[in-house]
Amino acid sequence: FHYINLIYANNATLRLFRMWGWDGTAYLTGAVVSFAMLVIYSAAPDEVRRTKYEIFYNAHHFFVVFFLVMFLHGPNFFYWCALPVCLYIGERLLRLSRGNTPFLLVKVEWISPVMALYFRPVFKEDFKFKEGQYLYLNCPH
Repeated sequence: FHYINLIYANNATLRLFRMWGWDGTAYLTGAVVSFAMLVIYSAAPDEVRRTKYEIFYNAHHFFVVFFLVMFLHGPNFFYWCALPVCLYIGERLLRLSRGNTPFLLVKVEWISPVMALYFRPVFKEDFKFKEGQYLYLNCPH
């Protein structure tokens, strides 16, 4: 739909961009947004996520490029994404503040076919367990 608009109503579309102060950046920002979506969508299938999780994870960080360029591409995009972007930034800050709790690895056990890790917080009084909690376990190479 967007490309049809560009083909059939090119002058009206570019006039709207110029009215908002964007002059000539629509093509460049549109190409960058399309490339970001190509990278994100090509890494989204379950096969990629299950077999090459690193590719899936890193490709989905192209959403940052997508949102930054969309701010430049569409004059009204700010109204649609300001709240989700603020919620995402708030969640990342909350994760950063809560995620620095030190833990001790108590025991490692191989229970075929699973490796069981037993760990506990260094400061037990600072940690309150709730069902459904998860953790990101970073294992250096």
